[in-house]
This record gives sequence, structure tokens and C-alpha cells, in this order.
Amino acid sequence: MVLWFKEADGEPLYSYDVRGRLATQPKLWSSPTGFGSRAYFRSAATPAVLLVDSVQSSDAGIYRCRVDFKNSPTRNMKLNFTVITPPDRPTILDAKTHDQTRLLEPYNEGDTIELICETHGGDPPPRLTWFLENTVIDDSFEQTPDGSTVNMLTFPNIGRQHLNSRLVCQASNTNLAPPLTKLLILDINLRPLTVQILNKNRQLSADRTYEVECQTTGSRPEALVTWWKGSRQIKRSSKVYSQTNSTTSVLTFVPVAEDHDVYLTCRAENPRVPLAVVEDRWLLNVHYLPIVTLKLGTTLNPGYIKEGDDVYFECNVRANPKIHRLTWYKGSQEIHHNASAGIILSDQSLVIQGVTRTSAGDYSCHAYNNEGSAPSNSVSLQIRFKHAPTTPGIPISGLMDANFHHAQDAIHVETEVTKFSILLSNNRTDLPICNSMDDTEIYGAQKEETVSLTCSVDSSPPPTSFTWTFNRSGEQSELKPDPSPRRETHRPPPATVDVEQRAVKFREDLTAVCERAMPRVRGTPGKKSVYWWTAEIGDLRTASTTTRRAYGRCRRRRHTQSEERRLHSALQGARQALKVAIGRAKDSAKEEFLATLDADPWGRPYKVVRNKLHGASPMESLELDLLNRVVEGLFPEPQPFTPPATSAQSISLVNRGVTARSADIAAARAPSAPPPRPEVVTTAHKVRESCI
Repeated sequence: MVLWFKEADGEPLYSYDVRGRLATQPKLWSSPTGFGSRAYFRSAATPAVLLVDSVQSSDAGIYRCRVDFKNSPTRNMKLNFTVITPPDRPTILDAKTHDQTRLLEPYNEGDTIELICETHGGDPPPRLTWFLENTVIDDSFEQTPDGSTVNMLTFPNIGRQHLNSRLVCQASNTNLAPPLTKLLILDINLRPLTVQILNKNRQLSADRTYEVECQTTGSRPEALVTWWKGSRQIKRSSKVYSQTNSTTSVLTFVPVAEDHDVYLTCRAENPRVPLAVVEDRWLLNVHYLPIVTLKLGTTLNPGYIKEGDDVYFECNVRANPKIHRLTWYKGSQEIHHNASAGIILSDQSLVIQGVTRTSAGDYSCHAYNNEGSAPSNSVSLQIRFKHAPTTPGIPISGLMDANFHHAQDAIHVETEVTKFSILLSNNRTDLPICNSMDDTEIYGAQKEETVSLTCSVDSSPPPTSFTWTFNRSGEQSELKPDPSPRRETHRPPPATVDVEQRAVKFREDLTAVCERAMPRVRGTPGKKSVYWWTAEIGDLRTASTTTRRAYGRCRRRRHTQSEERRLHSALQGARQALKVAIGRAKDSAKEEFLATLDADPWGRPYKVVRNKLHGASPMESLELDLLNRVVEGLFPEPQPFTPPATSAQSISLVNRGVTARSADIAAARAPSAPPPRPEVVTTAHKVRESCI
């Protein structure tokens, strides 16, 4: 008979009795307050054992086993039964927030990790140990009054080598069972390591399209690549391609002359990591056409250059590469070096010694380099005339008309030719000069006819006043002008009008009028609006069409190769920008459609698939502002006509009566003419224009 007792209890917990029974049919009993049905005695085992299922912490204690024999004394044996209670599975918390959700976010390279590993329960108290992969990095822990065990880990300066490493917190209080663990896999945002512009060892030509590649490696997640020209960022001109550990950006770049000696920078950064920026720079060597500026010498006064003065021009040229030729032009005629004639070409200056009135005109310079040639602005040279009068009268260039009228008794043509003279003044020492070298002109007139006499002069500056005198038989009298003489003044030419732009505007307005007033009901239907169309795409398409037309005209009219190359590059850039914008719009519209598909299955995505999207119907009436613009385009306000500036003066004489002597003079000078009628007599006037 076998009896099991716990500590000092007098009653057994379990009994095994074979008295009066076969050994294979023992009587088994287990105390309901002890093991109950959890215990079973196995006598056939060597040694015999008491099996207890589902051990509880209350089962711990000192047990005594008593064996009674039939013919032998009783034997007792004591056993100290210890029950080990495992701790709860450990948890990992962020030391600052005491929250587990922070662990789902990646850490930044260079951060210091501060974590808490905590577990509850366990008998005996467990040990908490931190492992990095299989290496112990912290085995310090402490017990709290509430029965918890805590281990706080401080891991400084995590780096690239720790990416995807396993950080394990292990809790254990016995070797009889495997330890309990909690795993954390490190996710780290990494700085970009390298960035390099791949094709920068070459020179560039202005106004031509280039594709520049920049590659960066080492960033996690992929780096943000931006392009900078000087201190200004270049936007919307690059494409990005990503691979496993590298990112490549391709920039479509059209350099201009101002980009020479400017740094083109490729910058790679990880926005999630502070100060995670690397960059590579390229000092641009841009070849461009000469930029030429012409100006008159700084010591000269352009408004007062007289005949006989020395004049010089300065031609400032900015070019890369340097110019190899510089030519000078007056109008369309090239100027050559001629020291004997007073024309000296030196370096980038033109000197004209002893200028005359024929030196006046528009001057320009042309510069040539390996990229081509370019002209400068035009500088107008004006010369003030000087002349020592040898004949009476000197006027100024231009034309100025005035009408003079006298009463009948003011002018009488008698025995000799009537003479007129004019006195000119321009308030300067530069005296006017008559255009015509012939002092005498013959005018014929009828009775009561008004005769217009014109005095045309050449002068700079223009004359300020005219004075006419009337010479009749040795008697001179001054003629006074009309109270309101007609005087032509110089006005600046009207502003330059872009004919092509005005034509496009007129065509657009006229098309809009026709579409609104007479909408197209029949005929070939126009293209339907696509769902991804935007105003930006419309502007880019208009710019592309305009550039294509300009390039076509340039090829037909056989312009210079540099102009054709510039327009071709501009056309390629416009087409590329339009293509990129359409791609972005399609992708955005597709995402929008997919996002709204679940919310509204029969909405816009369904209509697009079923081809049920229709454009808006035309309006029945025209807007007032559109109508006004069309009317102004069809019937613009007339601009007043302004003829060229002239200086002249004319005099009109009313011949109301003649004498017999004047009739004889007229008949003598025109012997073949028919005899005059009494009421109409032709008078020959010998008019001498002289400047007094």
C-alpha cells in the first residue's frame, strides 16, 4: 500500500492499495481537495511514479511517500516539489512615448534608440536580456514593486549596418522551458551616399536641347532629386527612374547665353532625415552667338555734332567663344578701314574724322564667332550743317507750308518782274541751305488764281521761322502769313504691331462669333473633349502649335541655320512639355476614376466606358464683351496719318488785276500761246527765291 501526504497533513492526498487484490487490480484514490483527477500512480514503472497533470502553483510543497509492506516495516520518503511559473510574454515600448505604435515607424540614420522591454509575473522572477541578432547588448534588468520586470535599452547612433537587423528581448526564469521573446526588426531611413552628374564633361551651345543625367545611391526611401541653376530651382523639366539602390534623374535642359559660367547643380536629399543632402555641381561652358551693343562715344553729345567734328563709336561684344571678326555698316553698306579718308577701325571702335553731312545715317556693327554672327543695335548719327552764306538765304531740311493772302491793292504786277525773297532763321549758328541751286523759277497764273510758292531747305536743326518779302519795281515789302498758317510737325511713328498676333486674334474672335451665332448642327462632328484635358494642356498645345508654324515658316523662307536650330530646339522642348503634361493628366484622371468607382459605380467612370460623356451645348446668344472685342477687331479705330517731318513754306498770291506791260511780257515769253481773253490774262512771274 502506497500513501502520499503533503507536508504535515494527517490525511493522505493519494492512495494505492493492493491488499487482498491482484497487483494488476489496485484500488486507487485521490483526494478531491488535493490532486483530484489530475493524479495517477504508475506502479509498473521503475521506479514507481505519481503522475500529476496540469501542475498548479498551489501544488508546490514538501510531499511524503509512505509504503506499507505485508511482511516488512513501513518506509517513508520526503520530496520537495517546486513549481516554476513562467512570466508573461515580454512587450517592447518606446521609452519616450510608452507606446507600441511608434515602433511601426522607421528610425532615422544616426538616431539613438531608447526602448523598454517589460514582462509581468513569473516565479521565480525572470531575467530580461536584449540581443542584437545573436549578440547580447544589454542584460541589466530590475524588479518593480508591482511584480514587473523591466529592462531599458539605450542604443546610440544606429547606422546603415543595422538596417533590417533583429532586435530581440528575451524573458527566462528556468532552463526547463524555452525562453519567451519579443522581436523588433529595425527599419531605418538612410541618407543618400553619392550623387553624380554623369555627362558633364563637354561644352554646350545656347538654345539647343540637352539631356543631362544625374544618379544618386544609398538613400532609403528613394532620394528626392532636384536641379538648380545658380540659386534658382529648375522645375517640370526632369524625369526620375528608380532602381533597387539608385535613383536617376534626366533633365531636359535648354541653355541660354546667361547660363555661361553658372553652376548647374544636381541635389539629392532624403526629406525624412535632417541635413541629408548631397549635391554635385557642373560649371557650364555655354557657347552662344555674340551679344553686341553699339553706342556713341561717351564724350560726345549726340544732339550737337557739327560738320568737321571727330566722331567715334564703341562696339561692346560679349561672346563665347571669342569673336574672330568684327564688321561695321552704315545702313546696309559695309565700312572699310581708310585712314586717308578719315575712317579708322581699331579693335572694337570706329573713328570718323571730320564728319560731313553725308556722314549722317544709321550705324551698326556685326560680330562673328564659331556659333555664328549677330548684329548690334542701330545708332543714328545726326550732323549739324555749317555754311558761310554767299547767296542771300539758307534754310533747313524738312518742309513747312504756310499760305499768305493779300488784298487786291497789295500786289500790282507792272513793268518788271515781281520778286520775292525769304529770310530763314533757326536760332543757331548752323545756317540753313537751299535745296535747289537754281535761284529762278517761272510761275504762270490766271486772274483771281491762287499761286502756291514753296521754299524747300536743308538744315539741321530745323528752321524756327520763315520770312517772305515782295519785290515790285525795286520796292520791297514783307508779306505777313495767314492768322492760322498750316504747319506740319514731326510725330513719332505709330507703335509696332505684331501682324501675326493680330491675325490669330482676329481669327479666334471670328471663329467664336460663328460658333456662337451659328452652331454646327450637321456635318462632321468635332473631336469630343477628353476626360483628362486641362487648361494647362491647352496652353502647352497652343504654344507647341505656334512654335511649329514658326519653324515651318523659317524653313520655307531659308533663314540662317542658327535661327532654324533655335526654333527646332524650341519646338522639341514645347512638344516634350506637352507630352509630359498629358501623361501626368492621364495618370491623375485614372487615379481619380478608380477612387470614385466604388463610391458611384454608375457615375463618370461608367459614362466614359459607355461613351456617354457629351460636351456642353453652344449658347444661344453672344456675350457683350465678346461682341465688343469682335467689333473692335473688325473695325479698329483709324489712326491719324502722320507724314514725314518736313520744313518748307509756301505763299499763295491772289492775282486780281494786271497791267498791259505784264500782258506784253507774258506774250513775249509764250509766243505760241493763243491771245488772252480780256477777262483772263496769263501773267508770267519771274520769282527769285533768295535768302537774305
